[in-house]
Amino acid sequence: EVSWAAVQARLEASPCAPKSLQELEATGDEPDLIGRGKASDCLTVVDCSREGPAGRRSTCYDARARTSRKEHAPVYSAVEMAEEMGIVVDITEYVLRHATLQLARWQQLAPGFAELQMHVNISANDIAHSEFVNRVVRTLTRSHLRPGHLVLELTENILMESVDGAHETRAQLPEIGVGPAVAEFGTGSSSLSDWSTLALAR
Repeated sequence: EVSWAAVQARLEASPCAPKSLQELEATGDEPDLIGRGKASDCLTVVDCSREGPAGRRSTCYDARARTSRKEHAPVYSAVEMAEEMGIVVDITEYVLRHATLQLARWQQLAPGFAELQMHVNISANDIAHSEFVNRVVRTLTRSHLRPGHLVLELTENILMESVDGAHETRAQLPEIGVGPAVAEFGTGSSSLSDWSTLALAR
């Protein structure tokens, strides 16, 4: 059983939660609280609205997955929807927090796991956000991980698109021991001269 006071406290502590719930209701969904995790103490909310095949939304993960489909391409992508709602940065912080805590647990299982790394994909919005580096520092401090154990991955196109706007953030990441890495190299349209302006982990 979950009290309203507990729910209200969680909503006030998480800026993206009220936005997400409002968006669900605005689009005809029925968000319902169905439980509370014993280990993580997380509240679980699901959409309990009935939806038949005729009205079912076609959604994939991101823009690349959506545009790569030659036939029957999905209409939406979860990442693009999150960007439109303005919550993608909050989602990334949530993923970083849980991914680094999981890595810390794995590293403690055996001596051979001590140097395991965690790779986390980040978006152009993340790396352009003025508080992104501070969020990474807080995440590493909370999980007691060395910066070198966290690798932040961006696709080639996203990294090149954000060359000007996110220069300060990319310069700060290596200073704290974390460098962005390139995912899916060779799928974009960058030239070798472009890479000389970037500080990359790999």
